[in-house]
Amino acid sequence: MALGILAMAGIFAFVNRYPSAFRTVELRMDDLRMYTQATRKSLGIVAIAAIDDKSIASFGRWPWPRERIAQLVSALDDYGVKVVGLDLVLSESETEQRGSLTYTPGEITRGGGITEPSSGDLALAKAITRQGAVFVGTPFRIEGDPHKRNSISSMEYPPAPAQSDPMRYTIVRQTAEKIPNVVNAGSYLAPLPVISRAARGAGFVNIEPDEDLVVRSALMVVRYHGQYFVPLSLALVSAYLEQAPLMLNLGENGVKGISVGNSEAPVDESGHMVIRFRGATGAFPLYSAVDLIARRVPRAELAGRIVLVGEASAVGLGDVVPTPTGELLPGVEVHATLIDDLLSHDFVSRSSVTAAEELLASILLTAAAVFCVTYLSAAWAGLAGIVLAGGYLAYAQYRLEVDRVLLGVVIPTLAIVLTYTLLASYRYFSEGSERQHLRRLFEYYLHPDVIAEMADNPKGIQLGGQRRHLAILFADIVNFTARAERTEPEALVDMLYAYMTEMTDAIMDSRGVVDKMMGDGIMAFWGAPLDLPNPAKSAIDCAIAMLGRLDHLRTKDPRFADLEIGIGVHVGDAVVGNFGGARRFDYSVIGDVVNIASRLEALTRHFGVRLLVSRQAYQEADGSYLAREIGLVRVKGKSQAVAIFEVVADQSASEDFFKRFSAAVSTVDTGAERVALTQFENLLEEKPGDRIAELWIAKLRTEAAQAGTEHIFEFDTK
Repeated sequence: MALGILAMAGIFAFVNRYPSAFRTVELRMDDLRMYTQATRKSLGIVAIAAIDDKSIASFGRWPWPRERIAQLVSALDDYGVKVVGLDLVLSESETEQRGSLTYTPGEITRGGGITEPSSGDLALAKAITRQGAVFVGTPFRIEGDPHKRNSISSMEYPPAPAQSDPMRYTIVRQTAEKIPNVVNAGSYLAPLPVISRAARGAGFVNIEPDEDLVVRSALMVVRYHGQYFVPLSLALVSAYLEQAPLMLNLGENGVKGISVGNSEAPVDESGHMVIRFRGATGAFPLYSAVDLIARRVPRAELAGRIVLVGEASAVGLGDVVPTPTGELLPGVEVHATLIDDLLSHDFVSRSSVTAAEELLASILLTAAAVFCVTYLSAAWAGLAGIVLAGGYLAYAQYRLEVDRVLLGVVIPTLAIVLTYTLLASYRYFSEGSERQHLRRLFEYYLHPDVIAEMADNPKGIQLGGQRRHLAILFADIVNFTARAERTEPEALVDMLYAYMTEMTDAIMDSRGVVDKMMGDGIMAFWGAPLDLPNPAKSAIDCAIAMLGRLDHLRTKDPRFADLEIGIGVHVGDAVVGNFGGARRFDYSVIGDVVNIASRLEALTRHFGVRLLVSRQAYQEADGSYLAREIGLVRVKGKSQAVAIFEVVADQSASEDFFKRFSAAVSTVDTGAERVALTQFENLLEEKPGDRIAELWIAKLRTEAAQAGTEHIFEFDTK
């Protein structure tokens, strides 16, 4: 969890330090999300009077004489156009030199005046005045544009006459002394004074693309000499809405909002508004200038509309910009789109508020990813990561389509992916180390296959103690103390090494755990740390295998010729886990089942057998063992009697003998002690020296006067 928090902090620190690192990817994702579906059609209010290839073929190359533009404005007046926007730079005065048309900047005389306008300038001013609702475009030289993304920014800007200032916001509400983030201009390219006086107003026409040179938003306010100016599109909308007031709200973070009349347009702190493009070229009615001047367009198609005059589709004019729809649109269509957005209230909001929501979502999603990777398995954590990322993408798309809010998706999604990748990698390597640790911890206790299974599923081990159903085995060498007294220590150790190797191999091969090796004694258990289908059967099979290995040792090593062992097996519930202190612990078993198994191993000496198992273990094993029931014993320190069986590994033993012996024990249980006594005597005659038969005969003769009582073997020693 701590690593996840550090990873999350690192990701956000990197994004904050290098915000442009993923900016282009985010912009492209925004394009896909906004324009994967069909775009909305325009309102039909805006039309374009195009200076296009057809018009240039008729009137000659651009720029045209001012009289020609005057003819176009007059034609629009005749068509009943309500508002006209000239997306043209009219800052130069028209002159004629040797029969060719040239344009020269108006020069300021020593007296402060301007050179006289040409006849064409006057004609255009007259047409503009007659129409009465013409607005002209004014480019600003934007400060802080190091990439020169806007060609207007690199133009020459002579001093502008005071009377030609563009339109300002009607109402400016400022709640802070210093207003950051607003785009500043160093100067602007003013229209000719004669044009400025004739026009209803002027608005700036700067188009600012993003880092990848694609136009996605429009600049809605520019600060110049402490004043705030409006774009041409907003000026046209205000005029169309019967001079609706233009309001600008400013705060301590920059632009808070703009409105035209009762309609508020969402902008970010720098005054940019997201443009909702209508699709490819042709989304707005486009009429060739030559057709308009020739009056070849029906009047009803233009009456009452807003008409923008600008360059469109003309070869060599170069006034085209890339858009997020994948189309190259003329700049005049960008302004037309912006006007249509303002009139239709088709807005998309993106600001510091949406950035804060995006950041909060990133933090919550990353925290969720950290939690999932920390506490879930790799598969579930991966699925959770996909669900988190997909859920956020769906949420962001819902916000865009329903609430018209543009939330970034790259940073939150990337935060989830990077967090998951980092933590999953760490978990992979740390779990690899954990597997190695587990292998080292258990390699002396478990079979390699069991270790591998535990490493793949470490949750199967509950460190500290877990209640499980186990089979317990104790094995001990008979008369080891006497053997140790007559054997040199080195030879004894060497013999024990060979013996323990065979016995522990048998235990590990049966998927058991070697709990302890106590001198010559061994304790082992089955059923933990991982489940086994039948722990009792595994333990009894292992005991038989141990006896078989001992017999094999006898045949090849004379040291084991007279060595005998006793084994006891019992099953029951016990607590298994790591027990001990902080610096020393053992993986072991605690419970009464351990004590009983130990006592059964000791009883093998009294009954003269090699392997004793409890009735519970025998029944749970449900194996086809050669065995005989011995009866009830009360082990040392226990009040409850335990029914026990002898299981033999020697397949040459008489199965019929064992069956008749078990039948004799059953006869005792029915209360027919005398009959049982006869049966045991016959069995002893058949197999002289059988210690168990001898014990039964002695017990029945001693307890003959107590017929009908429960017969239990009890021993004073362990």
